[in-house]
Amino acid sequence: MIRRAVEQRPDDGYIVDSLGWAYYRLGRYQDAAIANLKAIRVDQKYAAEVGPPGGFAKMTLVTHNLHFGLGGAVMSGDEASARELSEVMAKSFPLAERKGFGAFAGASTYFVNARFDTAEEARALPDPGEGSPLTRAMW
Repeated sequence: MIRRAVEQRPDDGYIVDSLGWAYYRLGRYQDAAIANLKAIRVDQKYAAEVGPPGGFAKMTLVTHNLHFGLGGAVMSGDEASARELSEVMAKSFPLAERKGFGAFAGASTYFVNARFDTAEEARALPDPGEGSPLTRAMW
């Protein structure tokens, strides 16, 4: 049913996101990563065209899609999708603005480093500072 909805409304981030969530719950992590990445791209396009209040990062399901997309990519070993989603996450939640849920979302980019970086690369990541304790703990 969700696949049919996506076929009918491929430019609706809420619907595309629903497919990603279903895949994640079924343990189809690669499919979840792809669907959530597509939902992010749909939402980025919408934000560029419409300019919602607060911009892309404040849209309702952006953090959800990024988080489940990152989880799916990390679980499935899809480094390219994980890095792309991590980059979007880092740009959407800059270090200086990581408060509340943004701190949790932004800190999750370190899962990508833990999964795909070499030990030397991970150790070379800069100290995020004391401004966001959760981000620093993940670092």
